[in-house]
Amino acid sequence: MIRFQAVTESVTDPLIVWRKWYADSSGTLRSIFKNVAWVPRQRVEAVCLKSSGILPEPRADNCGHAPDLKCSCGIYGCFSQEDVKAYGMVREKVWAQKASRIGNGPTPGLVMPSFVIVGRVSLWGRIVMHESGVRAQFAYPYDLAVVLPYLAEVEEAADHVSRRLRSMYAVDVQVIRA
Repeated sequence: MIRFQAVTESVTDPLIVWRKWYADSSGTLRSIFKNVAWVPRQRVEAVCLKSSGILPEPRADNCGHAPDLKCSCGIYGCFSQEDVKAYGMVREKVWAQKASRIGNGPTPGLVMPSFVIVGRVSLWGRIVMHESGVRAQFAYPYDLAVVLPYLAEVEEAADHVSRRLRSMYAVDVQVIRA
């Protein structure tokens, strides 16, 4: 169970924490759970989606100001690399299962990732602190790593994705082995 520890109304100096995304076919970063695009060279601002589906759908009963202590909304970040490794593992298993059945046609609402991306993210604005991480109002990638799966034939593609991310987001990017 996650315990909420504190809410800070305004953090102007960014907190640098760990996060996981995936890169879609255009090279755009997308959130693991809500399929929200992180537009290059623009800060991401949290909104309360109050949705448990794959595609985010704002609802009338949202909390009104993300992140909120009484809600689960906000842009998530983990304090350690170990915690971020576990973040999104269920979603990655679903992707792997869907990829193994790719011949059955596309699944509505599911965007298949080209690569999992791990990195640090700058978070600021309204902050909710947890035991192992934070939820924030604003975010932008700080540095990124393209996670290379155990398939040698995708190494060239991973290099291409890393160059594209570096160009799009203007941050340091490296390729690492899973």
